Amino acid sequence: MGIVLLFLMPAIILIIIGIILMNSNNKKIAKILFIIAGIYLVVGLGTCGYLFFNFSLEH
Repeated sequence: MGIVLLFLMPAIILIIIGIILMNSNNKKIAKILFIIAGIYLVVGLGTCGYLFFNFSLEH
């Protein structure tokens, strides 16, 4: 459970900050944070998640 939170927590924090900035006047920075969060989720859950679950199922 802790490893899954490690994969998801930075993206969740970036999304929350992006939502807060979207409500203010910093819409461009908010969009950039949403893109970074999306890339982090794709890489974190894709590559790292595959390696983690693949190695943990072999044991």
